[in-house]
Parts: sequence; structure tokens; C-alpha cells
Amino acid sequence: MKRTSIALALLIPCLIAAKPAAAVDEVGLGIKLGDASGLSSKFWLSENSAVDVGASWSLDGNDDFQINSDYLRHDYGRFDEVEDGALGLYYGVGGRILFR
Repeated sequence: MKRTSIALALLIPCLIAAKPAAAVDEVGLGIKLGDASGLSSKFWLSENSAVDVGASWSLDGNDDFQINSDYLRHDYGRFDEVEDGALGLYYGVGGRILFR
């Protein structure tokens, strides 16, 4: 529990202070359900790139906590047959830190 508290104390100010590039001005916030459950956010850097950040904890009683972040590229030209809206292919690279 102590490690979880420390990790949350470090992560929450980063999530609050982080903001997307001025050109996009969009942030997505969400929740993750399952094992591990937690919070997620996505910060758009441009029309085609974003960074997502998440914090999750285990619900099975072993007190595991993890943080993750990914850099994502979005390609909205791959699926032209979508009639309404846009269906994008996205890919990227990222990492995860697991606290046990």
C-alpha cells in the first residue's frame, strides 16, 4: 500500500499539470476496468499524434500498482469505406512500470 500511495502522489500532479499542444486543445480522460483497473488520459500533440498515460492497480488483493505511457500515431486514411465519422489505425511505442 505504501508504494501505491507514493506512485499516486507522483503521478497525479503530472496528470493535472500536463496539457496538450496549443494546436489541438483536446484531452481524453477515462477509466480502465478489469484487472488492473485505473485511470487513463490521452493528450493530443497534433492532428495525428498523441501521448497516453495511465495508472492502474490490481483488484486481486496483492497490492500491485502500475503506470504506463505510450506515444501514438494515428492514420485516418487506411479505412476509407467508413461512411460516417472516421476509423483510424493507430500504432506506437510505450512502456510500463510495475510496483509490487
